[in-house]
Amino acid sequence: MEKSVKKLKVSAKRSIVREIVREKVWIDTKIVNTSCKHLDNKVTQCVFKSDVDPSVVPEGFAKDNSSKMVVYVCFSGLIRKIIDTKEVNRMYYKLEVAKPNKLNPASEFVLTPEERSGWLSLAKEYRLLPPYINEDAIEDIPEKDQKFEKNNMVSDSVPIASGEFIIDLEGLSPSMLYIYLSTIRNIREDPGLPRAVLYLVNKIGMNFFAAYVFSSLATLNSTGHHILDVYRPYGLCKETYQQASKTYTSEPLDLKSMEDALFTPIGQAIGLQRMVNNDPLKYDNRDMTKKSGSMGGFNCSNTINRISKASHLATFQELFDEDIIAAIMSKDDKEANECLKRFTEKKPYIKYKEAKE
Repeated sequence: MEKSVKKLKVSAKRSIVREIVREKVWIDTKIVNTSCKHLDNKVTQCVFKSDVDPSVVPEGFAKDNSSKMVVYVCFSGLIRKIIDTKEVNRMYYKLEVAKPNKLNPASEFVLTPEERSGWLSLAKEYRLLPPYINEDAIEDIPEKDQKFEKNNMVSDSVPIASGEFIIDLEGLSPSMLYIYLSTIRNIREDPGLPRAVLYLVNKIGMNFFAAYVFSSLATLNSTGHHILDVYRPYGLCKETYQQASKTYTSEPLDLKSMEDALFTPIGQAIGLQRMVNNDPLKYDNRDMTKKSGSMGGFNCSNTINRISKASHLATFQELFDEDIIAAIMSKDDKEANECLKRFTEKKPYIKYKEAKE
């Protein structure tokens, strides 16, 4: 946090330099936790044609359309299904939150109902989800109704919460659809990411897009189902083998170690910000409802990577700088590079002092 800061300092050459003194921002590393791992996956989905309001899932929809439902570990085959379906403008998507497996230390926590709704609400605010999504759609399953599910296509699990969603495909690109669907499934597969972003934005006041990229670096050990090509560097945390579960657990980094090891690529934050804040077809013009024989790949990291060529690897503390934030929220690279130039010029004069919790 910046204090009353600009002290005059006279160099040996008698030139006046403005020294900027800032208090370091402290974070709770139990919440922004580098020991998180990617958890198991399950996707229940179908596509259909309807005038149904996407904000409302008709009662009994899944049962009435059981023959169309596909259960799988990812979104594989979704694009082909859309292409092969004669008429389609909606997608049904069900999320199940799985009970932690006592034998697997990697699945040691699930998000609370407040965190789940908070994540969906925050994602709607910053356009990683459409405005019609019901942020309270995911509800706990009563304990008496929780049943072990064995499925050859997905990981065996005990669902403890579930939610149903309908996505309007009209005027939507595959890249934006991937963002929408991935944002919801983060709740099950990578709960460390929503928990970290919620904390950094709501408690610390970090810019959302900066928080999203930094949290990806800190909490994700895989980009297999992520919207960015950003994840925790391999081997960053000490791994300990657990004989009982035959898995490895990671020891979380303290803040200093995290700051020394994690550098946020500002171009990724810029790309994500422009992707969601512009027309849904601006950077990927493949309209889901105007399909052709082949629509190409179904992810968005390559699209986001191409949006901005502005480049800077920011330390955690630098993510709070006004010029870094302005670069992230820029409309084009000319503006972004001007912001980054201002930051580069003042960077040698920024001094940080330790902060209390």
